[in-house]
Amino acid sequence: MNELASIKAMVVDDDANFLKVLSYTLSRMGPSVETATNGREALERILPDSFDVVLTDVKMPEMDGLSLLRELHTARPELPVILITAHGDIEMAVQAMKAGAVDFLTKPFEREELREKLDRAVRVRRLERENRALREELVNRYTWKNIIGSSPAMRQLFELMARVVERDTTVLIYGESGTGKELVARGLHYSGPRTEGRFVALNCAAVPPALLESELFGHVKGAFTGADSARTQKNGALTRADVSAVIERLLALLDKKLRSASIATRWSPPERVPAAAISETLLQQVLLNLMLNAMQAMPEGGVLGLDLGANHTHLRISVGDTGPGIPPEMREQVFDPFFTTKAMGTGLGLSIVHKIIANHHGRVYVDPDAEAGTRMIVELPIA
Repeated sequence: MNELASIKAMVVDDDANFLKVLSYTLSRMGPSVETATNGREALERILPDSFDVVLTDVKMPEMDGLSLLRELHTARPELPVILITAHGDIEMAVQAMKAGAVDFLTKPFEREELREKLDRAVRVRRLERENRALREELVNRYTWKNIIGSSPAMRQLFELMARVVERDTTVLIYGESGTGKELVARGLHYSGPRTEGRFVALNCAAVPPALLESELFGHVKGAFTGADSARTQKNGALTRADVSAVIERLLALLDKKLRSASIATRWSPPERVPAAAISETLLQQVLLNLMLNAMQAMPEGGVLGLDLGANHTHLRISVGDTGPGIPPEMREQVFDPFFTTKAMGTGLGLSIVHKIIANHHGRVYVDPDAEAGTRMIVELPIA
């Protein structure tokens, strides 16, 4: 099924010939296409309607593409906007990403590149809708206010839950089997600041004491009797990382720092990617280090690019920058302790990153095929 056939696109450009060609090309891909010749006209037609994506040129009369982008980002933040920039205008692309564009196209571009950007923009919007709907469903289903009870004991329980639900603290819930301990735990999780995190339910009483550590933190071949083949290697409930969630958290954490440094981000979360065989805490340490190093390499601003993919055994995470790049003769040295060249996006922490990844049966290296800047690749086994 062609997903693009169900979407409605707005194309904005003051060049009548280019507008005609682009709208025709888009319509051949499947979308329903409408056009406008300036940002003001486009804004007046987009806001009351239900468009799925907007493609706009930057330089136009009355209202330019960046102004249109900012207006749309304020009024319809969920609407993906792709900006079309002149050849080599990296500074404009950086401004566009900072203003909220999901992507940009540089003239001239190929039909395949246009389709790829359009697919990505539509996929991001669909995933955002699905994630929002699923999150709302979970919150509505498990919020503690949905727990039914009116006895004095239940009223006392609700008072205690109200006191701790907003606190970042450890909560011990005890009671006899079947009284609803997990229901209360889920209610606390989905009613407070922990909502965006994972809820992991584990029945420790059903796990033999000798295997509890394995169930929580995983094991490798040969760790105990019975763990004697590759198929028995497993990862514990606490050592599976949702890579997309970790990246999202780090981008939110670094948002102010990125904006103040005039660094745009390029990140489109994939639809379905399995968890990585590493704890989220360690993966966060690894990716934060790589992202900070990439930012160091762009003191005048640039683009921080993040990509995530997988094959049947490993996840592949890339962190790229548009800095000066690392010379080929230095690519192996950057992971040595005490080797540092901040201008090229490397620092003391890379040796720690290398050790963490190696300890989890993965590898990290500088991509020799990066067209510009530096791209660090992390490969980790699938959980």
